[in-house]
Amino acid sequence: MLLSNIRGLLPASNLLGKLLIRNSLALYSSTSSVATPVNKEPKQDKLFRSVEIEVRGHDKAVLKSYLEFLKNTIAHLELRRTEVRTLPYIRWIQWALRAKFAKKKYKLHYETRTHISQITVLDVTGSTASTFLEYIQRNIPEGPGIKKEPAVKMQETDTVHLVFVYGTLKSGEPNAPVMTDDSTGTCKFIGKAQTLTKFPLIIGSIYNIPFLLNLPHKGHLVEGEVYGIDSKKLSFLDEFEAHPQFYRRERLPVKLIDGAGSTTDRTMDVWIYLLPTWRDQLYDENTTVYSCYSSGGAHGRVYVSKFM
Repeated sequence: MLLSNIRGLLPASNLLGKLLIRNSLALYSSTSSVATPVNKEPKQDKLFRSVEIEVRGHDKAVLKSYLEFLKNTIAHLELRRTEVRTLPYIRWIQWALRAKFAKKKYKLHYETRTHISQITVLDVTGSTASTFLEYIQRNIPEGPGIKKEPAVKMQETDTVHLVFVYGTLKSGEPNAPVMTDDSTGTCKFIGKAQTLTKFPLIIGSIYNIPFLLNLPHKGHLVEGEVYGIDSKKLSFLDEFEAHPQFYRRERLPVKLIDGAGSTTDRTMDVWIYLLPTWRDQLYDENTTVYSCYSSGGAHGRVYVSKFM
């Protein structure tokens, strides 16, 4: 519309008119562009030690269906839970009077029983808990009662840092006890995940160490595990990985993998330890690149601890 109005005012053959049109278009395009948002540090998530869910129903069969729905939802999200606990039911009695001239008893006895069951979800992040609770509240008509208990082992900020591990720190790998050691901080398994950007994952040195090179768009999408850790554990991992002298801890997006091994639409920003620099002989065109690391893989290069 703007271009047609300008051309209607000035002849196309006029040099001045062409310059005015060009300048007007440049001004129009620059003023209509959207400012690029400034990247902000993502808000840290919370970690809850337990989330108690209380479900009530007047009919035992209906209550049983609610509990099956809850257990299936918890299993789908791969969360840990306690066994279902049955609490004492609530008994409600109401007496009603009949007309005195009625031949039968003039008092009626109404009684209802509210059956109560309780289930507890353990070690869940705040974002997962919010999604889970909103989902079950929409699908259980009675509306479950909920009680959340923050993780007492977390520091005063009660925040959780998400870290992506791809090598010997994964569950079942040689250095997995480093993650689960409570003396170095709190650690909660979130789920398996895959990077959104390709990186070269290689095995190198005489110790057969897995390295993730900071060389984006080369190699494969890398599979690993996401953990929620506290600040104490993060500081320990920085020392363990020699950050920033050797490895560099970078924040990158990953996509979670479901129980069937397929990637989901759920993404999250996590910390990843990348190798920023390396010698030419460590990585060249003949180097084998992996998408998923295992010390006992077919490559035959078993990890050797430097502290043996």
